[in-house]
Amino acid sequence: MEVRNFMTSFLLLVCLTSLGKSTEKVRRMNTHRGQECFGKSSMIINGKEYQLFNEKANYDEAKVKCEKWGAKWMSARASLATIPDQETQECLSDMIRSPGNYQPKDWRRQPPFEIGYTIGGTDQREGSWKWATGDPIHTRGKKPGYSNWGRFEPNDWRRFSGEGEDCMSMLLRGVPGLIGYERGKWIDHLCSVKMFFICERDLPDSDFGWGFPNNAHSLLPSDWPNKYVTCGGSHQSPVDVDITTNRFCSNDLSTVTSWGTEHNEDVQWVVHNTGRNLEIRLQPERSLYSTFHGSDVKHYVDKIHIKFGDSGYRGSEHSIGGKVYAGELQIFHHPAEETGERHALSFMLQERYFQPNRRWSKLLRHINTVQEADMTSVMKSPEGHFKYLLGDTARSNDYRSEEYVTGAAVRYRGSLTQPPCTDDVIWTVYPRAITLSFAQFSVLRHLNMEGGQPMKGNTRPLQPRSDDHCIVLS
Repeated sequence: MEVRNFMTSFLLLVCLTSLGKSTEKVRRMNTHRGQECFGKSSMIINGKEYQLFNEKANYDEAKVKCEKWGAKWMSARASLATIPDQETQECLSDMIRSPGNYQPKDWRRQPPFEIGYTIGGTDQREGSWKWATGDPIHTRGKKPGYSNWGRFEPNDWRRFSGEGEDCMSMLLRGVPGLIGYERGKWIDHLCSVKMFFICERDLPDSDFGWGFPNNAHSLLPSDWPNKYVTCGGSHQSPVDVDITTNRFCSNDLSTVTSWGTEHNEDVQWVVHNTGRNLEIRLQPERSLYSTFHGSDVKHYVDKIHIKFGDSGYRGSEHSIGGKVYAGELQIFHHPAEETGERHALSFMLQERYFQPNRRWSKLLRHINTVQEADMTSVMKSPEGHFKYLLGDTARSNDYRSEEYVTGAAVRYRGSLTQPPCTDDVIWTVYPRAITLSFAQFSVLRHLNMEGGQPMKGNTRPLQPRSDDHCIVLS
């Protein structure tokens, strides 16, 4: 009897201990998942980066956008999202339930089955459900594997319309009154329906082929021409800008920049630590443009680079009359269809000890979340878009306005400042600097490059200057 009581007590203790450990494990897992994924627009899960795109597109449009997104970040493969396991599913479900997640106004009147994120499953070609990678997707009564279908999905219930529900989405909202249709469940839908979408990309190899001294690379800027012939061309950037020139630009290049947008409230900035640069791209693409006085041609913004160094005396790529600044804001445009030339605008960043520039506060909060390589954060474009960054809240009178910063500039023909270094860039360099505080620059200086080293010194050395510098005035 005593032995039986002892064994019963022992087994009960083991069960309670195991239950406690299991409960604690689940608690830790859920806490970790909530902290890591909830409200995020981008996450790295098991070696892949997943990105939410809060713009509406049908299946084919979303597929192309995902592929272009991956190509920008030098990924070997990118597609609509695949969900191979419970860990990925739970993280994506937490990501889409952000309390501030933007939803178009017309969705307020849509049924919940048409409100969600398109993911990379389809049966439109094979007659059976497969991921974009070609891997099969488990469905009711089929081969075992992970799935998260809604209770009666996939059902192809619109097949009588002649199109059939051959694409796949993740519900953004639960369906009231229907068990098994909670947020995050998968459903099949018409491929022509426009929804938000989720992309995934394979992270690139650590050897990009080129880099800077602080990267884990062997090909430094001085060696770029050995692999990239165009980096040894005759019109290379950056240069020391000639502010002594008295030559004004001809009519075809003159005038300062004005800005506009195609999508007004829907523009988002994708802040990305590429491992070599701090880069900002736009969602949707070609949503912001610049125009030059005297011309109606729209030059659409491609990307923005922010360069900086480890002190207030070095960090800009260009120098102005021999002076190097603490940093540089570079705005690159897509090449013009007629000429193939691209315009690049360069604004110097200057450091002061006190008085932060509050126009940069929101952007710097997002920059602070991408401290390691391949990290991404998405923010809504501020009112006025990137023009907003040119002003200074700490200055007074005319010195705080963007008109002061853009009042005069020097323009010259140059190149991209990183491979492939093509010399098809028309640079407009503004010598009147935007000022940030020491604390604001400290946020930038805490970023790390690929390889874990600080992102300081990711600038190309000055190149020989040509004699085509000219002045532009507002």
